[in-house]
Amino acid sequence: MGLTAAAWVLRAMSRHAKRLSLPDVPTPGTDEFEDHAVAWERAFGRIGANQSDIDRASLDVLESPPSWWREQLPAILAAVEAERSSNPARPDFPDQPEPADRKSAELASRTCTDCNASGFAEVFHRRHAGGLWVEWEDRFGEVRKARSRRVIYCDCPLGKWLKTANERSASNCKDTYEADRQRDAVRSMGGIEGVRAGRTDYTLTDPTMPVGVDLPIGGNWRDYVAAWAEAVRVRDREHQHA
Repeated sequence: MGLTAAAWVLRAMSRHAKRLSLPDVPTPGTDEFEDHAVAWERAFGRIGANQSDIDRASLDVLESPPSWWREQLPAILAAVEAERSSNPARPDFPDQPEPADRKSAELASRTCTDCNASGFAEVFHRRHAGGLWVEWEDRFGEVRKARSRRVIYCDCPLGKWLKTANERSASNCKDTYEADRQRDAVRSMGGIEGVRAGRTDYTLTDPTMPVGVDLPIGGNWRDYVAAWAEAVRVRDREHQHA
């Protein structure tokens, strides 16, 4: 008996094949299809990709799909890596003991650019276009809705301190309803590690932000607005001539 891929890999490959309707796709249920699925699973394992990663990558590939089936796996792998690269790593604050108090945490996080030393990072849905909500139709034809942008705990010392402080507050709460409410609030604001790893629909980068904005150093807010407006004008001109 030959090797068999995981069920989710078989489903992911079948969905991707149906989305493209390519003439050279192996027929589901055949040995050839199984062999391809095993190859896909091994490739996903090498880069640590999960089902959510592949589903999003498949949709990304649809924007400009390769013409042949043999080109689909490299395209999906490239889409996964591209998504991950859109979320910067965290080199500034390696694992370290939790600061003893808030003042120490604030001092340790004063250089954090992800939260501007506030302890809270703003993340954006990958479909964010400027509004409060994003809507899309899933593969079952149902309309989904999610917040376009939201605030979560940063992974700098201050963000970690605030998260721990709120968890401690919930555990010390005598009212069960209020304790559960506080725990839910803490959970809903967690997960920046998943955002950085590209495992969620959110990113630390604003998709509407023009690429190559050269913000002045040491200027006032009018200088920043002028630089931003010029970047938007350049972007719009490029789109018009594309």
